[in-house]
Amino acid sequence: MDSDQLKSFAEDVAKQLNENSADPVRQIALIAEHLGTDFVKENLEETLKIEAEGGMMTQEGERRRTPGGVFFYLVKGKMEPNVRQIIFPNFGQQAKGGVVEWKDRGEFVEKAMQDRGDLRRVSITVVGRPSNVVIEENSVFAVFNYEHPNAPYPRGVPQPPEKPDTYVIYMSMKHWEPVAEAVQNPKDELIVDGTLSWDDEHQCLAIFGTRVTTRLTEKRQRRQERAKQESQKPKKADTPAAKADTGKSSSVTSAFAGDLPGDTAAEIRKLEQAASTLRERIAAKTAKGQKASMEEKLLRNNERQIAKLKQTHS
Repeated sequence: MDSDQLKSFAEDVAKQLNENSADPVRQIALIAEHLGTDFVKENLEETLKIEAEGGMMTQEGERRRTPGGVFFYLVKGKMEPNVRQIIFPNFGQQAKGGVVEWKDRGEFVEKAMQDRGDLRRVSITVVGRPSNVVIEENSVFAVFNYEHPNAPYPRGVPQPPEKPDTYVIYMSMKHWEPVAEAVQNPKDELIVDGTLSWDDEHQCLAIFGTRVTTRLTEKRQRRQERAKQESQKPKKADTPAAKADTGKSSSVTSAFAGDLPGDTAAEIRKLEQAASTLRERIAAKTAKGQKASMEEKLLRNNERQIAKLKQTHS
């Protein structure tokens, strides 16, 4: 089923449960989406059967559950916890105190309004793809709709209605021009940081962009920054010394050459030439910010062989 079919199905089920508000319809649609329409139908039939047999009391035994209450009680008990948390984000919170429903918030908001605080700063970040961008001289306008996700809200926060919010984003050409081409990519998204205000004339929120970028632009900038940091890392302390030791090792070998058997001296010279090459490779890789683990391992092994040969004939 697509979203319209799910909503129609949920509305039909809600009607049979005598539920007329938007929240139950939304929750039934989510149940059908995650667990299937057959699951919903089975629990609807069970609910109607319970109702026909006299109904179900609340856990406190104070009153009889409504048909919708019976239905949701049944389905909650049959869901996996992760699915239940998506559909009923406030489930299980009663022990710590109930959560005020959105429709009941008015009384408490009015109380809070009796003594209002002062905000020093208000900011917002929005992410999405523009559909129609209007440019007039140095001003840029774009309108977005935002539907509240069905993901769980923080504990104690009333869940807002399904009705989408409308935002008008105001940008300057200075901010828009660097991203205008980037947002042509269907895989990219616009990111706007700014301040906001209520637009009473258009009954929507107005956002005044102070920073405008795109998701892929930020990703590319992070990669470039990481590469820059890697290139600025200090070189390994032993690398310059190792490279500088090349001449010293050769001179030591030359000093020993007269005291060593010919084949041993030749072997040491061969090993030291290999060591010199390895040091150069290590230095080159380190300068590029690359690891030289294998070369370092070979160099250590090489130096041990040289030391062993020298010790044998010292």
